[in-house]
Amino acid sequence: MIASGSGDRTVRLWDIENNQQMLSLQIEDGVTTVAISPDNRFVAAGSLDKSVRVWDTQTGYLVERLEGEVGHKDSVYSVAFAPNGTDIVSGSLDKTIKLWELSAPPRVVAGGGPRGGKCIRTFEGHKDFVLSVALTPNGQWVLSGSKDRGVQFWDPATGVAQLMLQGHKNSVISVAPGPSGNLFATGSGDMRARIWRSVPIFSQSSASYFSFPYLSKTLSRFRRVGVALVHPLQYLCARVARISKFFYSPPIPHLPAHLCT
Repeated sequence: MIASGSGDRTVRLWDIENNQQMLSLQIEDGVTTVAISPDNRFVAAGSLDKSVRVWDTQTGYLVERLEGEVGHKDSVYSVAFAPNGTDIVSGSLDKTIKLWELSAPPRVVAGGGPRGGKCIRTFEGHKDFVLSVALTPNGQWVLSGSKDRGVQFWDPATGVAQLMLQGHKNSVISVAPGPSGNLFATGSGDMRARIWRSVPIFSQSSASYFSFPYLSKTLSRFRRVGVALVHPLQYLCARVARISKFFYSPPIPHLPAHLCT
């Protein structure tokens, strides 16, 4: 099953094995982004009307409408489900990211209407539109890409940005972590997709390891770049391409020189 969203104000679910449309859902404004929960139970959509809607994929009932005073103040351009299937992350042109918790119990009552989930946390730090969001497979990090050309890693428990990567020369319009957890990809209006690899770095101050991302490969000659890592990819360790800046919130140990040149 795949989902598609359109400026024609519809969300459609498709059975790719039988090449048939399963469901068509109508809203009041253009659909900018869609996502399906890990268990295929729900489909979420962001819209130009500043809201995030969630439907039951079997019945087509609207079960959540995430908006209002705690909601986004501008169009929602990216949504992603957490691995637990009950939390949603959304990114907006209001420069913020929001983490939502779907209402419990997760059941649908015909005619009951949308319940309205809870906004757990708002992430602030991007200097321009947030165009893409994702969560790592273990739910440990929220990733975001922005028109400010940066990729940020956020702690979902605190809402604090822990790391910012810069390297793209235009808006970061797509971010995608790999299922293995040690790779992620970014796509940009600079016509390049970048594949990043995480390597463990030992911190003497905390006597523990943490993952440090570095650029593994750059793919170019695209008009527009959207990315997705759908299976664990293996790459030879190439020479690290130059990244313009690194920003860290917490203190970090000295980084090996070959990762910064």
